[in-house]
Amino acid sequence: MVRNKKYQKSNLSSEQNISLTKTRKSMKWYVAKIVMQCKVGKKDSGPWTFDEQIRIIQAPDNETAYLKALNLGKEEEQKYKNIKGEVVHWIFCGLSDLEEILADKIEDGTDITSTLYESNQLLELIREKEDLTVFWSERNKDKTAEELLTEKKEGQ
Repeated sequence: MVRNKKYQKSNLSSEQNISLTKTRKSMKWYVAKIVMQCKVGKKDSGPWTFDEQIRIIQAPDNETAYLKALNLGKEEEQKYKNIKGEVVHWIFCGLSDLEEILADKIEDGTDITSTLYESNQLLELIREKEDLTVFWSERNKDKTAEELLTEKKEGQ
């Protein structure tokens, strides 16, 4: 009979259970900003498309968080052919930041990262609702990357 591990009696001693609980409690949360570069076809000169991915990582210390972030970036590397038959290559470039989340717990509304700005133009930081990523993504979900990049160039 196979039993669900969730319901199996632990073989750990009470000292080992206490140690395991302390280890879990000593884990910290981090925000890693992973930078990926997209190259399409044989084009070697820029400008290129970059993707800064913001990931949360749980680790016991800074060094472990750093290594986990590097591994996440390397795992994101991929190659595939687009609809034109060109090879699209996503390359891990490195980290733009790694920051410990200082909140006691992560829940709805927890501040996971922030950036301080110095500016005389507050409106440069504020977007209209339709320009917020969640609404922009919904509006553009059926467009190809090429269509989006062409629109961006035409709008500049």
